[in-house]
Amino acid sequence: GNIDLYQICNAVIAKTTHKGDIMIVQPAQKVQARTKSGNITLHDVSQSVLAATGYGFIDVKSEQLKPNCNLKLANNHGQIHLALPKSGINASIKARTKRGRITSEKEITLAPKKMRLDSGSWKDMQKHIEGCIGNPEAKIVLSTKKGNIKITELRS
Repeated sequence: GNIDLYQICNAVIAKTTHKGDIMIVQPAQKVQARTKSGNITLHDVSQSVLAATGYGFIDVKSEQLKPNCNLKLANNHGQIHLALPKSGINASIKARTKRGRITSEKEITLAPKKMRLDSGSWKDMQKHIEGCIGNPEAKIVLSTKKGNIKITELRS
């Protein structure tokens, strides 16, 4: 079944045993959300997050990320969408997709990497990035095997 949680004061561990969506809004502490087949939606997160699904999408919106927090979003078959504020985010970021593409509205300072400038390198840059948004205080790791990764700016 589905799990919906709103304005939780303590750390959250939400897990479905097989199918089901997970929605968590305004968690005050760390969040762990896992489902084998279902969507994960997390809004207004500011602490560490581990979200994983086998089949479905992951949608995370964060107004701020506290220093030293970890945001890890993992998906086997589905899209990952991460929305961050226009300013005030300081985090290292790693993103990888095997069958998909990475796009970002946020400016990312890419880590130095030695490569040839050919069609293979350009394709690799759409599938794997490593760098920083601002300073590397928090840590963001995004990975999916089949699906796109999209990093956007929060809309008012």
